[in-house]
This record gives sequence, C-alpha cells and structure tokens, in this order.
Amino acid sequence: MNPYLIKELRQLTRSKVVSGGLVLLLFGQLLAAAIAIPALSKVTTAMSVVPAGAPGGMPPAPPLGLILGGVFGGILGLALCLVLPLLVFGRFVAENPKGRTTVELATAAPPSAAIDGKVQAGLVLAAALVAGSLPFQLLCVALRGVDFVSVLLSCAATLLACSIQLHFAALFAAPRTASAGRRWAAMILFLFFFGNYALFGGVTMAVAAAAGAHGAGPSSLWLRTGGGAWGAALGLAAAVSLNLLLRAQAVRALAPPSTDRDRVPRLTLLALWAGWGLVAAGQALWARVRHGAFASSAGIWAWAAVFAAALALSHLAAAGAPPGIPRRVLAERPAGRFARRRRFPLSAGFPGGTVFLGQMLLGTLLAAFGTFALLEGGALPTDFGTNLVRAAAALLYVLAVPTILRGVLLRVAPARLHNVPGLSVLLLLLLQILPALLSIGHGQPPLGFPFFLPGVFGCEADVAPIHLVFAALAFLGGLAGVSSEIVSSLRAYLAPPASSGRATSDE
Repeated sequence: MNPYLIKELRQLTRSKVVSGGLVLLLFGQLLAAAIAIPALSKVTTAMSVVPAGAPGGMPPAPPLGLILGGVFGGILGLALCLVLPLLVFGRFVAENPKGRTTVELATAAPPSAAIDGKVQAGLVLAAALVAGSLPFQLLCVALRGVDFVSVLLSCAATLLACSIQLHFAALFAAPRTASAGRRWAAMILFLFFFGNYALFGGVTMAVAAAAGAHGAGPSSLWLRTGGGAWGAALGLAAAVSLNLLLRAQAVRALAPPSTDRDRVPRLTLLALWAGWGLVAAGQALWARVRHGAFASSAGIWAWAAVFAAALALSHLAAAGAPPGIPRRVLAERPAGRFARRRRFPLSAGFPGGTVFLGQMLLGTLLAAFGTFALLEGGALPTDFGTNLVRAAAALLYVLAVPTILRGVLLRVAPARLHNVPGLSVLLLLLLQILPALLSIGHGQPPLGFPFFLPGVFGCEADVAPIHLVFAALAFLGGLAGVSSEIVSSLRAYLAPPASSGRATSDE
C-alpha cells in the first residue's frame, strides 16, 4: 500500500484535532436542528394562516425538510470544502518546510505517492464525516421535501467538491522552491475567492429537490431523465478531469528538478484533450442530426476554448523551470533520433514547454476547424473572424507575460526563475486593474490598453487586429529573449546520447 496513506491514516486516527472536529460537526448539526425546527415550524404555521390565493396572502412555504437539508448540507460543505483542505494543507506544509517531505527521505516512493497518499487520507476522513452526518441528513427525509436519493446525491456532490479542494491544497503545498509563508498566503487567497464551494452540498440538495418539485414524483426523478443523466455524467467527468490535471501539476511541483517532471502533466493533458475531443465531436454530430446547422458549433468551440486555457496554464506552470536540461533527463533519452524528436515536446528539455504548447494549440485549432467544416459545410457566422482574432490576442497576451519575464530573469537573476509563475499572475492582474484605475473619474477604461483582456473582448471589430498584432509582437519578443536557451536545449536533447552537450543541469 501507499506508505504516505498508511502514515496519514495512523496519525489522523490519533489526532485530537480530528476527533474534536468530528464531535464539533455533530454538535453543530444538532444545534442547528434544535434551533431551526421550532423556528421554521412557527414560520410555516404563520404562513398557512392566510390562504395563498387570498389578497395579501403569502406564497406557500417550502417544505421543512428542504430548508433543513440545505442547512445541513451547508455545514457539511463548510467542514469538507474549507476546514478539511486547510487541515491537509497545514500537515503537508509542516512536513515539507523546505520543499522535501520527511517520509521522502526515508522511502523510495515517487512524488506521486506523496500527493495520492495525502489526498486519499483526506477523502477517507471526509467519508467518515459524511457517515457521521448522515443521520441528520436522513432527518430531512422524515420531515419531507427531499427523498433518500437526493440526500445521497448531495453527499456525493460534496465529496466530489472536497476532492477538488484537496487536490488544490496539495498543489499549493507541494512547491519545493516556495517558503511556507508564500504557500499559506496562496492557499488562503484561493479559499477567499473560491470559498463558495463550502455551500456546494446544500446548494446541490436544494437544486435536486427543486428540479424534482416541478415534476410529479420525488426530487431524485430528475436524474432519470435523459438530459439530467447525461448532464450529471458530463459533470462527473469534468470533475475527474480537473482532479487529474491538479494531481499532475502537484506531482510536477513536488518532483526534484533532476527528473523529467514535465512529462506527466503533459501526457495527462494530451489524454484529456483527446478524450474530450471525441466527446465534443460526438455531441456536435448528434446536435447536427437533431437540430440542424450551427447547432453543433457550441460544443466544438467550447472544447477548443477550455483546452486553450488549460494549455496556457500548463505553459505558465512550466515557465519557472531551471535553465538547461537535467543530466538524468539526458541519460534517459531514446537512442533513435526519430524517437528523441517524438519525445522532446513532452520532456522537460524545453523552457516553458513552448514546443508542446505550439503543437497542441495548432492541433486544437485544426481539429475544431476541421470538425466544424465537416458538419456545417464551411459556413461561418458573420462575427466568427472577429471573435477568433480576439481569442487569439487574449491567448498571446497571457503567454507573452511569463515568456518575457523568463527572458529578463534569465539574464538578470537566473536564480529567481522559479518566481516566474507567481510574478506572471501578479503582473497579469495588475495589467487588468491599471486601466480601470487610470479611468477613475474619466469614463470607461481604454479598451485599446495593451494586455487588458476585457478591452480585447469589448473593443470594436477594427481594434481587435491591433490587439492581435501587439500581442504577437510581445510574444515573439519574449521568445527572442529565451532564444539562446531554446537553441542550446534543442541541440542538447536531439544530440546522440553519447554527447549530451553543455546544456545540462547539475541538479
């Protein structure tokens, strides 16, 4: 078994924090039930005094079980999606103060085992919390308004949201080159902006019950319809895909620089790209048969947009890699020249993964255009060209920032290259806020401001090409700044294994 999972489970079962948290969760739900049931009963009685159709009458009160189920779901979501990820994150950071876990020093387990062990232990604890909360959830079934299947769906949705939060916690805790203070700041900032996941369970129960309330049967019947079942299946697949991407990036952040750590996230992204491409093509074909022209284009371009954003984030994550190719990566190269060329885009031998990024973006565009032309006969909407120019300009702006920063730091402070992802995010945020600050008291912000993404999508059609030209020049300028690194990495990796070249890293 995973040694990290065994260690975490042994420590969690002996932890007073965990046992105290479970007791506090049960006490909080018991207190909520003791307060809410009498109060809601009085409100329901008062609302039923005046008939709903009479003048001044009030609408019928929602079922007591539905309201109480939302309260219980919110409390459970708060514990699983805010408190538990913070607990796992804190334990990971405490064991990983300088970017290397204590157990990793004593075992030969790969970095993926550390990530999986932490997340799996958190999910086991989350399942225990759900099991302890289930009697209170079943009380909602007795009070009417929801059925047993809706309660199970709510708990499953909360566990799914918890798994995403736990992978985010592992991703923020894993970086080797960041201090504990920086990782805590990043985690708290993330929870501040995305803390609405804490209400995921309660909202899910309310939506499930409300969807069933419009029909003739119990609230769980919405899943037995074709559209609801397909939507739930696609939502589950999307959550699993996000977990896989987060896991791959967390493994990359924890892996030592001497390993080929970029290969795992890029292979994961490539597999998800192909799988979701087949789903989008199948949906487009089905929509074309059922609804006619242009009904199938939305799924294709949504797939292209999502994976263009995922590729940009992957490029940003890899932009802080140290210069040169590690000796271990050079030692593990294939002997054949064709095999080396085929594997090179997936390896850590290229700064920021630019070759992989370019190939995937080109493949995404060609696949989307080809499928669209095949299904729609080549007919394009009137504003298609303008929207494509805007999307390309926004993507190049996002890619240009880490590339320029890497080129600058490569010459000024090579030891600070690991700060490229964080500095890129801060600079991009600053470039979105600056036009709004400059326009205070002077009307609307300038839509032609460079790197201003709302301006790219809000400008007139004749201004969009100007954004595209400036973004392309900025990206090419950034590539020119790292051209020496690009050439040396290319020569070192594609050279025969006997002569590895000079672009090697000692780490």
